[in-house]
Amino acid sequence: MAGLKTYYYLYVIFFLSITTNGGMAQRSSSQAVKGAYWPSGAASTFPPSAIDTRLFTHLYYAFLIPSNVTYRFEVSNSTAQLLKNFTSMIRKKNPQAKTLFSVGGGGVDPAIFSQMALSSFSRKSFIDSSIEVARTYGFDGVDLDWESPQDPKDMENLGLLLQ
Repeated sequence: MAGLKTYYYLYVIFFLSITTNGGMAQRSSSQAVKGAYWPSGAASTFPPSAIDTRLFTHLYYAFLIPSNVTYRFEVSNSTAQLLKNFTSMIRKKNPQAKTLFSVGGGGVDPAIFSQMALSSFSRKSFIDSSIEVARTYGFDGVDLDWESPQDPKDMENLGLLLQ
């Protein structure tokens, strides 16, 4: 097994499913989600082929950011290649692992999300573009990493977006 240094570039996250059995909460390791964010900026030093996919149930491509005007993803040719490489390599190494692309991240101006979620038109544009990216590049889903809704209106609009 590789040492921790190998996983330097993977931001690891763990979620545990809780089941109840006669009122007693139990942790079920077979239902645990073991995920990691792969930062696309590390592609030259830590390519997707270096990920030990046996350790994870979910792998997240980090990050895509929608346009702050159209709220659609404008994927450059180089990013398109990274996206294709990420999903195809994960599928090849572990067909059971789920791939998701993460939108946002801690360094993104929360105003982009606030404006995107503000109207039904901008939400639809974002949602349609998310579906297009997922289908085009073979992702199983999307991880919305809107880290800081700023006020109750943002929270309400986040609810509308998720709905």
